[in-house]
Amino acid sequence: MRITRCTNSRTVSLLILCGLLTVVLLACQGKQRVPDNRLVEDFSGKIALLPVRNMLTIYGKGVNFRCPLSGRTFVVGDIPPGSATYLTDQLFSILKKKESFEVISPSQASGAQFAQLAKAPPGQTELDLLVATGKALGVDAVVFGRLYRFAQRSGGSFAVTTPASVAFSLFLIDTSDGSLIWNGHFKETQQSLFENLFDAEKFFKRKMKWLTAEELASYGLKEVLQQLPLD
Repeated sequence: MRITRCTNSRTVSLLILCGLLTVVLLACQGKQRVPDNRLVEDFSGKIALLPVRNMLTIYGKGVNFRCPLSGRTFVVGDIPPGSATYLTDQLFSILKKKESFEVISPSQASGAQFAQLAKAPPGQTELDLLVATGKALGVDAVVFGRLYRFAQRSGGSFAVTTPASVAFSLFLIDTSDGSLIWNGHFKETQQSLFENLFDAEKFFKRKMKWLTAEELASYGLKEVLQQLPLD
């Protein structure tokens, strides 16, 4: 397979986009879709990455959110401003390094999504919008994510009061038919070696340190993307 790789007005446009996307997302609580988990071999070369969504801004803290696409349930927790952007940037950086496909940037993809949303017919679901955006960009698939928790550690690298905790989901949608090709999930609150002796390898791999939320998220992205069926 070969997949080849602020102005005030812009700020207002992004705020409008976030508001409209929230309405679409809240309306999209349909039947759970089972991922194909298939190796993608017939793509022409491009995927689009949409910005990761901050679920705290949509549902609020402490809400149990059941994802309509995967059926998994997450408790929405603390997500400091900029966390979803950080996760998006890290995801884009990792995907850009893969030689088997070209990635359309989150900024370009969100611009196309905004254009599609502006002319969306009544009753359009989040999935409909993703497919329409992908087709407008001429890509084979759309990658998007949801951030449920990004709690920072309290303390330093070798002693903490509260450890970092991160939870997110990633999805790969086929733009030809809207099928869910793949989804990956990461949910971890870091534990000490003595709290989890069964996962000592992970503790030592992380140099026996208490990670920041950013570091934990980066580990999670690399772990989840190892299963992405695009290599």
